[in-house]
Amino acid sequence: MARLPTWLHNMADFSTRDFLGFEEQRFWDELQGLQGKYPDLKRYRSLFQNALTESQTGRWPSVEEQKKRDA
Repeated sequence: MARLPTWLHNMADFSTRDFLGFEEQRFWDELQGLQGKYPDLKRYRSLFQNALTESQTGRWPSVEEQKKRDA
């Protein structure tokens, strides 16, 4: 369980520095590795994508849009 808190802590730490030096692909690779032990973590990627869509369009994606994207 030690890796899970570190994974999220690192994200929070980077956010305090405006993500200077943050490697997004590494973040998602670590998430993928953790999903084997913690399958419920898959929702984090979906939440990220929803928030990204909202920041770009001004609205949260509909359930239909989310299903299409995540298929």
